[in-house]
Amino acid sequence: PVQGESVKLTIDSDLQLAAENAIRYGISLAYQNHKWQADGGSIVALDPRTGAIRAMASYPTYNPAVYSGHVTMKKLAAQGLTGTTAKAKNYPALDRATSGVYPAGSTFKPVTALAALETHILPSPSTSLECTGDFSVPNQYGGPPQVFKNVDRFVFESMTLPTALAVSCDTWFYRLG
Repeated sequence: PVQGESVKLTIDSDLQLAAENAIRYGISLAYQNHKWQADGGSIVALDPRTGAIRAMASYPTYNPAVYSGHVTMKKLAAQGLTGTTAKAKNYPALDRATSGVYPAGSTFKPVTALAALETHILPSPSTSLECTGDFSVPNQYGGPPQVFKNVDRFVFESMTLPTALAVSCDTWFYRLG
């Protein structure tokens, strides 16, 4: 036998717990503000020096102990792990941190803002632009316009860069870009 490679875990248990609590807190806060679509999420915290994963959390989740001992369909169903119960429990087996498919828009908003400020397309952070439910870009080939949607489809408000970042207004950044 030949010894295999070593595996070194980089998860910080305190940070992991904080990430799991932060997701639940954020969803609870969203519900309090009548944002009913906020029913899942993920957090990944990386060490910027090494790229090591310090925390990785996904919500909703399930108790993995359901697979220990005698596994029954009833126990799996209670955790949302069957075809008939997964949707109702918002797919707890989906690891949103590694398998969720999301547009990279929100992570790119600061880059768009910085580029616009440095090129003076956005004269200052206090310049106002509209945050709307959607934003249409004409098709350069004469077809129908490309319509980009905001998470909040009913918003129509003028806001500055700090506010647009704080509320993560997609259409404000589409307009800026």
